[in-house]
Amino acid sequence: MLVDAATGGIRLNAKLRVEGLPTVVYAMSARGGRLAMGTADGRIAVMAADALLRQGAAQEWAEIG
Repeated sequence: MLVDAATGGIRLNAKLRVEGLPTVVYAMSARGGRLAMGTADGRIAVMAADALLRQGAAQEWAEIG
């Protein structure tokens, strides 16, 4: 789930996958519109927040890797 820090509104509520496999993000950092996400299997995925938001809006799952 991504929450807008300014408004408290939910921006994304989707399950996440890395290479098609379900995962859980345990740590996240944002800078300059990009997100770094540390996953349950030890991977770090980096992607633009806008790209993640576009994916999640259209489906239940979002691909981060």
